[in-house]
Formats: sequence, structure tokens, C-alpha cells
Amino acid sequence: MPDIKITEAQGEDTQTKPVVASRERDNTQKALDGAFKAKHDAWVKAGKPDAVKAASNQEVTHRLTVAKTDVAVLKGMIRRAATFNKAGVTFYQDVKNGDGATTVKYVPQAAPAPKAKTS
Repeated sequence: MPDIKITEAQGEDTQTKPVVASRERDNTQKALDGAFKAKHDAWVKAGKPDAVKAASNQEVTHRLTVAKTDVAVLKGMIRRAATFNKAGVTFYQDVKNGDGATTVKYVPQAAPAPKAKTS
């Protein structure tokens, strides 16, 4: 465990609203949902190849370039699109471009198996 200093909060407690997960999807997310679905449909049509076999198939893989500071945000959006489409996703190694941008590549996969409940 990291060595962090934790103290009791002081002052008036104004934290009264619980956090509720947002299901709203902005236009960028909706566009990515559609692009993911198209790649997933192509992946199914191609016989559901594993990530190694799919790597060179541009019909089933998708490459997107963003600023290096936005890579984590993009991957989160891709994961959200996978969940929305009831699928899984495998990422390939990122490529850092000479202009400071990063290219992210992914392939849709089958949805992960549900986690077993432990009692």
C-alpha cells in the first residue's frame, strides 16, 4: 500500500448528492458506438478471428489517432462502445507518431464471460 496521509474532513458537509452513473452518450460516443458495431459485424462475418489472426485484417481492426494526452479517454470510450454493443475488445500496442499524436488500434472480440459470484 502506498504511504499516504489521510485526515478527517473539516468544515460544513455540503456533499449531499450521491453519484449516479451517466448513461448519456454525446455525439462523439454515438459515432464511436456505430463504428465499433460496424467493425464487430465485420469481425463476426470474418469468422470471429482471434486478435493475432485479426491483426492484419483492416476490415475488422480499427485505428484511431489522438493527442497522446487523450489516449486513456479514447480507450475508455472504446471500452464503453464495446459494452454498449455487448462485445469485448482487444487493444494492440499504441504507436507514437512523430507529431506527438498516438495511434490506437483495436479489434472487437466476443463479450467476456460473466464473473462467477463468490459467496
